[in-house]
Amino acid sequence: MSNNRLEIRPWSPEEEAHLRALIESGMTATEIGRQLGRTRLAVYGRLQRPVSQAETPRRSRSFPRAGEICDRREAKNEMLKLIAGAA
Repeated sequence: MSNNRLEIRPWSPEEEAHLRALIESGMTATEIGRQLGRTRLAVYGRLQRPVSQAETPRRSRSFPRAGEICDRREAKNEMLKLIAGAA
């Protein structure tokens, strides 16, 4: 696990499969991060992005629209509730 923000590793298909299995087993994001050598926030971030979105390049627009911010917050809160419920 690295706290160096310059050291960004893409998720391999094997890691993603392992991540899904660990979520299904009821582990917390912190426990999963330790097991996969990732941070808790990296685990949350990966769970929020659909697989197809991870491989597509980001939009050129550097700021989100107001509606997108609310949608992201709602999605994050829902994901956190799901993860907390699985634990």
